[in-house]
Amino acid sequence: MKARWFAPVLLLAAAPAPAHAQFAIDLLVGPNWSSISNVPSQVPPGTTSSSDVGYFLGGRVRFGKSLFYVAPGLYYQYQSFILNGSSTAANINDNIGLSSFQIPLEVGVNLNAKIVAVQLGVAGTMTLNTSVNNNDWDATKDDTNNTRWGWMLTGSARILILDVNLAWQQDFTNTFKNDSNGGKLGQFRVGIGIGF
Repeated sequence: MKARWFAPVLLLAAAPAPAHAQFAIDLLVGPNWSSISNVPSQVPPGTTSSSDVGYFLGGRVRFGKSLFYVAPGLYYQYQSFILNGSSTAANINDNIGLSSFQIPLEVGVNLNAKIVAVQLGVAGTMTLNTSVNNNDWDATKDDTNNTRWGWMLTGSARILILDVNLAWQQDFTNTFKNDSNGGKLGQFRVGIGIGF
C-alpha cells in the first residue's frame, strides 16, 4: 500500500505529551461508505449509482484541551461507489474506487467529563487524489479532479485513551472533470482509535 510509511510516522509523532501541553493526538482507522450525488455525464443514460464500502486511516492534532479546539489532520482513504449500467447499452456493473489523501482543518468544542470527553466539530477539507482502481468503466485518475474541496461534520467520544469518531464529509468539487451532471462524492465514516 502506498501509505505504508504513513502509520509509522504518525505513531512516532504520538509520543505522550507533557501533562501541561495544550494539544492531543488522535489516531483513527475505520470504514467509510461513499456515494456520488449524480452519475457522471460521460456514462450512458439510465446508469444508476449506489454506495460502496472503503476505508481510511490517519490522525489529527487537536490544539486546545479546554472548551474550543483547532485540529489539522491527515488521512489516507479509499472511497468507492458503484455504477450500474446493466439496464443500458453499456451493460456494466462495477465500482470506481479513488485513493487519496484528505487534509481537514477542523474547529470545534470540547465537552470534558472526568472519564469521557466529547468533541463536536466542523471542518473544511482538501482531498488530493493519488489513483483510481482498475474498473470496467475505464475511468482513470486523468478523468478526475485531482484536488477536491469540501466540508465535514464530526463527533467523537473518548473514554480514557479509546477514541470513537463519526463523520460526514461532502465535496464541493465535482469528482470528474468536465462533468455537466455535477457528481460530487460524499462519505460517512466510523473511526476507532486511540488518543494521547
